Amino acid sequence: FSSNTGYQGTFDGQGHSIAGLNINKAKMKVGLYAAIGEGGTVKNLTLDEVDRTARSNAGAIAGVNRGTIENCSVSGSVTGSSNNSYVGGIAGFHRKGSITDCHSSATVEGKVYVGGIAGQNDAMLGSASIIACYSTGSVTATINSNFYSYAGGVVGLNSNGAVLTACYATGDVKGDGAYVGGVVGDNVASIVNACYHATGSVAGASGSTGGVAGRNYKDDYGSGILNACYWDGTVTGDTGIGYDMTGNSASEALKVSGRTTWTEAMGHMNSVLTSAGTGWQYATGSGDIPLTLQRQN
Repeated sequence: FSSNTGYQGTFDGQGHSIAGLNINKAKMKVGLYAAIGEGGTVKNLTLDEVDRTARSNAGAIAGVNRGTIENCSVSGSVTGSSNNSYVGGIAGFHRKGSITDCHSSATVEGKVYVGGIAGQNDAMLGSASIIACYSTGSVTATINSNFYSYAGGVVGLNSNGAVLTACYATGDVKGDGAYVGGVVGDNVASIVNACYHATGSVAGASGSTGGVAGRNYKDDYGSGILNACYWDGTVTGDTGIGYDMTGNSASEALKVSGRTTWTEAMGHMNSVLTSAGTGWQYATGSGDIPLTLQRQN
């Protein structure tokens, strides 16, 4: 298949692992698959100690995804080197389709669009969702020559109606430019439901860094929406949203401290997930983080 069309088949790893798969190329679209097309599916696979380096569109599973990625996990490192790179632990650029029940402990680094799961989650070409995924690795976005970048514990840029639901990050998130968020760097006219960041630090420019989102964006085409999102730990500016353009979402990006406990946060998030019919719930035995995700029967 061509990298433009993408992989159109179904690859079922059946719970097996691939270890030490290293790809270091000075080109676009690098992953186990350079691109997964609209008819393609990759599922039930573990990639251990990967080493992915590309100019852009770098991900452990896919450089670009327009299909389905489900129940996959990765460890190692993923790096993008170009001035306009899309870099993610699972997929560099998630342009359409779904990423579900995936997790990454990979170290993710690049310029501009960098996230623990995906560099960008974008619904311009059609429905795009990331559900029940989490990242425990560090995320670092280096500013490019145009002086901007997007770093998120889960997604760097969530855009054009994309949906992020029941996802969390626990690693350090750092960005040299706007925007930096524990969950999402920039939420542009898109939806973030019942997501959280905990334990790791979130560091970036004051006024564009938040424990949940670096920015929640509103324009003539729509407004960014946050529902039942939480954070704790060390965050530049000590705020849930670095720059809130919507004017009404601060109460949906709450710090877990004082009178708000993780048990209370879990209850609020699970209520939102139940109402949305997601089929996922957070669970914990002691009220301590990290809260984990369970699929409901």
